[in-house]
Amino acid sequence: MMRSINQSFQITVKVLFIIQLLAASLVDAEAKQVINVAYLAQEQKAPPALSNLDPFIKNKGESGAELAIVDNNTTGQFTGQQFVLKKFIVPLDGNVVDVSTKILLINISWLL
Repeated sequence: MMRSINQSFQITVKVLFIIQLLAASLVDAEAKQVINVAYLAQEQKAPPALSNLDPFIKNKGESGAELAIVDNNTTGQFTGQQFVLKKFIVPLDGNVVDVSTKILLINISWLL
């Protein structure tokens, strides 16, 4: 009889411990640290082809940034972080310095 009570107590403690762990993980899931990442690039025209083996890849850097955000968000699930990518593409004839200054002035609250 005493052994049955002791075993029931141990099972109850284990179940309560599991519930506590699940509750703690839910609280941590809600309190993620959001990390904003800005991507600034300027459009480029295709350079003359030196070979048909090396094609010009449009938006190569943008694709890399998107892949990095996906990868970082996968790891962020375990570290309590969420990465957000904000892309700023300057036209071919645009001024990168002017655009970046305007972006910083307009979006200073987004970057903080």
